[in-house]
Amino acid sequence: PMSQTRSWRPWAAWAAGIAVVALLLALPPVRAAADQLLSVFRVQNVVFVPINSERMQQLEQLDFDEDTLFIASPKQTGGTAEPRDVASLDEAAAMAGFTPAIPALSDTPVSVSYTVSDQSTFEFQVNVESARELLRLAGVNDVTLPDALGAAPIVAELSPVVASEYTGANYELTLVQGMSPEVTLPEGVALDQLGIAALRLLGMDPQQAAALSAQIDWSTTLVFPFPADISNLRQVSVGGAPGLLVSSDNNYDRYHQIYWQRGDRFYVMSGRGFESDTTFIAVAESVR
Repeated sequence: PMSQTRSWRPWAAWAAGIAVVALLLALPPVRAAADQLLSVFRVQNVVFVPINSERMQQLEQLDFDEDTLFIASPKQTGGTAEPRDVASLDEAAAMAGFTPAIPALSDTPVSVSYTVSDQSTFEFQVNVESARELLRLAGVNDVTLPDALGAAPIVAELSPVVASEYTGANYELTLVQGMSPEVTLPEGVALDQLGIAALRLLGMDPQQAAALSAQIDWSTTLVFPFPADISNLRQVSVGGAPGLLVSSDNNYDRYHQIYWQRGDRFYVMSGRGFESDTTFIAVAESVR
């Protein structure tokens, strides 16, 4: 069976992706909190934006220290990210606070195991001057970042996450799922402009960024960048929802991983032993 390290690698990759997007300031806005001068949002839609290799190389070669994007190192302020083994799907549901979806597998698994990570809270405070310098170095001079962005810490509350691991005679499958993080931002941030800044940073010209931004509902949408020039990484559809698929080219050890979002629930599914991308996507579409 897959090790615990492999089992939780998809969740770590997803969390890292969210962190990268946050660093790029592609933060979707906002449902005003009634009792405080803050904004709260939860992602319900994802827009995947390809980045070409030339732009990726330009960003990698910038004379910029990404550690300076924060006034202080991001820190965990509550809960734990350590997963715990549980005996059944019902126990996982009771701990997580939602009913985990399950895939329809044509071959009955030999074994099934479940782990649950507790709710946890992280916070970080943006250094606005450093973020402005990043945009300047990247040639983005037509977007202004507000001082309010760094006026208070950004707080991300991660709901419990369930990982289900299925082992069959000829396959291994891990499904990680949970509710989108709830992120609290300082008030006064023009988040549509931050979205445009992110699109510009990813290589779009001002007209392209403005046109795409006009099509995005920033109140519920996360922009998720991905390298466009990697043949085994591509955007797909999972039951009508956009997804991002990674697949290996090794026929002797074919590996797939796919991320998609349905409402405010995210899914990351990874596995070995599936003969094609189409077969693996069909399993993802069966998750209910």
